[in-house]
This record gives sequence, C-alpha cells and structure tokens, in this order.
Amino acid sequence: MDYRQDPSQNPAPGPAPTPGPSPASSSSGYGAPAAGRVPYTANPAPSPIYGGSPAQPQWPTGAPGPYTPAWAPPPAAQAHSKTKRRPRSRAIEISLIAISLVIVVLLVGGIAVLLSVAGSLGSAFTPTAYSNNPPSNSFSVIRIEGTIADTDGSNGSYNHKATLEHIKSLSDNTNNKGILLYMDTPGGGVYESDEVYRALMNYKEQTSRPVYAYMAATCASGGYYICMAADSLTANYNTTTGSIGVYISLTDTSGLYEKFGVKSVLVRSGPNKGVGTPGVEITPEQQAVYQSAVDESYARFVSLVESGRGMDEKTVLKLSDGRSYTASQALDNNLVDELADWDTALASFEEKTGANPFYTDFSGATAISSLLSSISDMLPRSEAEVAVDYVEQLPTGVPLAYAPGLAA
Repeated sequence: MDYRQDPSQNPAPGPAPTPGPSPASSSSGYGAPAAGRVPYTANPAPSPIYGGSPAQPQWPTGAPGPYTPAWAPPPAAQAHSKTKRRPRSRAIEISLIAISLVIVVLLVGGIAVLLSVAGSLGSAFTPTAYSNNPPSNSFSVIRIEGTIADTDGSNGSYNHKATLEHIKSLSDNTNNKGILLYMDTPGGGVYESDEVYRALMNYKEQTSRPVYAYMAATCASGGYYICMAADSLTANYNTTTGSIGVYISLTDTSGLYEKFGVKSVLVRSGPNKGVGTPGVEITPEQQAVYQSAVDESYARFVSLVESGRGMDEKTVLKLSDGRSYTASQALDNNLVDELADWDTALASFEEKTGANPFYTDFSGATAISSLLSSISDMLPRSEAEVAVDYVEQLPTGVPLAYAPGLAA
C-alpha cells in the first residue's frame, strides 16, 4: 500500500485543516488522486490557496493531513528533548561540597566553644579528675550545690541519694582519710538536710576522721544545718550564711476564687484534713497545727547549732531569728571559724590529713545535656506550660530550712 498515493490511510494525521473549498469526492481508490485533491508533497511551497509555509503546509477542509515519515520522533519525545536539563558541571558540585564542609566545621567549632565556656563557669574549682571510687591516701571533696532536695542530679541538680551512699561507703573504705564539704546552697528540705547531717555524724563516729566544710557564695539555712556536723567551718570572704530557722509555706487562694465566683468543695474526714487545698480557707486552728511542726523542727535546728558551735541556747536563739549574715558578721558571732578562699581551705585540709583531694561528681548531667537544657529554657512556652510549672512550684506544706531570697 502506498500512503503517498492515498493520504487517507496515513496512521498519523497532521495539523487540523483550515477552512477551504471542499474537493470533489473521489472513488478512484488507490492510485492517482481524484480531481480536486492535492497530491502529497514533502515540502510544498506557500500558495494563496493553502497558505502556511514549507515547514507546515495547510490543507483544505475535509482533506487528509500530510504524511508523517516513519523516522520522525513522536510529539512527546520532541517536547522532552526541548525541556531536558543540562548536566551540572563538576566545578559546581565541588563548590557545594566545600561549602557544606565549611558549615559543618563552623558548627562543631561553635559547639566546642560553648561547651568550654559552660565548663569554665560550672564550678569554683577545677578538679583533675572525677570519680566515685577513692584512690589510696585521699580525702573526698563532696559538693553540695543548689537546693537540698530528693533530686537525682539531672540537669546538674543536687543528687541526694548518691551523696548519702557515698558518705556511707567511706566508713568502710581505708583509702579515705577525711571529708571536705564544698557548700554552695540556700538550703532546702529539713528532712533531706537532716539525712546528710546524720550520715556525716555516723561517718565521724565510725571512723574518727575529720570533716571540714567550706562555704562558697551561699551556705544558708539547710546548708548551715549540714555544716553543724563539721569540725571546722571556713567561709569565703563574700559568703552569705545564717538564715537559721524553719518555715512552712501554704497558699490561701479562697479570696481569689471568691472574686471570680468559683467555689471549691472539699469532702474530708476531719476539719484539718486537706489544709492548703486551692480555694479552701486556712483557719487559725489549722495554722496552729502547722506552727507546732515548725517549732519542733526549729528547736532541733537550734540544738544542733548549740552543739556544733559550742554556744549556749540563749546566744543561739538571739542569732536564730531567720536573718542572714555576711562572712565577717558570721565570724564575729562565732558562726564560722575563719575566712579564706577555696585554695587556702583545700591546702589546709591537705596538710591536716596528709592526703590528696579526691573529687566526687554525682551529677547526672553532661556538658551537652546542660547546653540543651539552657537552650530549652530560652525557648518560648505556651500559657498551659507556664501554668503547669506554676502549680508544681506551689507550696506543699513541707517544713523547709531554706532561704528563698538567697536562692539562685
């Protein structure tokens, strides 16, 4: 079959025809074109009848399109060849890799600098090594920093359980020659402070080894309570100490509830059960109940100062109205034995024991976690998160040997 002789059999018709005179019908079949039909020409010349150009001839209405040679690429392939992207040059790829490496190096270097700065600010002294297994002929430097509570050392907080376990373990450790306390705390719970005090007293009774205490920036209330187990107290020249006393904090929000028309209903077994519940008024009788608990804890605190500092009750009561003292005031009132810096206190205890310092570290935090925690604290928080934090910090009615105004 010769498609060039009969374009009506062309499998791929050309462009849509333009209006024009209808050619005479033909019944000649295959062979010469019928009258009125234009024979196929690969590159027809423009004409006033058909218009167009040699590259795209136009055909009269009703006439079949031009013949498409078998070797011509399909329209889809032609379009694809026009939009195909040119390959990226080798030089551009190398430049992008180099820029990426520079960015990574800058990020790593920046993190290293931040960690170095955080580490240099993390403590008043720089120990040579951290461990919890004392070497031979050493004394333990036990750091009590931050709020004294039953915390686990995460995010650099005080680790209560680890501190107690370490003190107890030293009683049976012949490598240990004594304990030097590094105190930088505004105090905390009476219960936790008393636990550390008792552990130190048991250590002294079982070993007859010395326990000294050094006060850094702050050693108040519960911190001073613990120091009553020490044989000697050294305060830094700028230490704030004292705050001998106990308190219980409760929040009476009944007036606030009443202002907003909110009523709190408390079903309880007795009139003094559930004291401090939000929206419930605290009665004078209930305050008296808590006052008795405060008085009992305070009396014990005073007795420890009497025995620890060798003073009579009248003198201690005069100093124990809750006020804080500067280092020089504490020295004048026999609340400390001497004023010195950390290096001097450390050298003095080395001479006393003839041993080398062994630095303990009970913190569960690493430099990375501390950095991430600091970044997290700077991030904005929703109102719900702020409210939850506030509720968690509300007073719980637990006796505290704490100096809120001295807390960091």
